[in-house]
Amino acid sequence: MAEKLADLGAPLWLSPGRAFDIAFKGDAKTVLASARASAEGLGADINVVATKGRKKKLLVSDMESTIISCECLDELAEIAEDVFGPDRVHRAERLDDAIALAVERAESEVERGGGVVVTGSLYLVAEARILLGRP
Repeated sequence: MAEKLADLGAPLWLSPGRAFDIAFKGDAKTVLASARASAEGLGADINVVATKGRKKKLLVSDMESTIISCECLDELAEIAEDVFGPDRVHRAERLDDAIALAVERAESEVERGGGVVVTGSLYLVAEARILLGRP
């Protein structure tokens, strides 16, 4: 995978063969889209992390083998479907798609009002902030 992303910069291996950082220059959204396109089908989780004063800003890792030990999201979705019903639970493979769906649903709640809350890891929240145009 590091070879496929070589045009972004040299990898700094955090765990040899499993996780690396790439310091990059350029627009975060553009770099994220390019990295994900380059790694399509490889089963990698790629995220841009905007951190002031930190030279490494692109995290690439296989989340199942490096950080979490189960398919927790699928399990949570199944529990949510049991509790709320399958018509009220929506899954999205990509965060930008999930946010777009959440915003669309929140904006349709004119009478009650609506909002979108993004929770999860620091990386997930950082990506959401980038997608929403927040530093």
